[in-house]
Amino acid sequence: SLLNYETNEYKILQLILMGQMELLPRLAQIKNLWDRVALKYVLNPLEENEVKELIDFRLSQAGYASRYPIFTDGAIKAIYNYTQGYPRKIAMICHDALEYLVMYKKETADEELIQELIHREMKPIAA
Repeated sequence: SLLNYETNEYKILQLILMGQMELLPRLAQIKNLWDRVALKYVLNPLEENEVKELIDFRLSQAGYASRYPIFTDGAIKAIYNYTQGYPRKIAMICHDALEYLVMYKKETADEELIQELIHREMKPIAA
């Protein structure tokens, strides 16, 4: 097995696994793998202030540098309430909001826009 590759001095293979919570029970069932996991860490959902920090950080990493926030406080609260602080869902709804702003030449995502995007996402697809 790949996990057995090592020398007398060091392990040849270091492996980092990341996944959703559903992965944990599956890994725990593989005893020889689970026993070799040196560190297990679970990223808990973010708090509302952390959601704002995440959004601001990602915008700055993408090159956004302005004194004016793209997302209003109401939008941040709506994003938090909808996503329950899960980063992937936060990124997805923010992506949809930014896409909307570009398409409709708008500058700010407010609570109303976020609610509209949530409504669209939750709307069933007609057959």
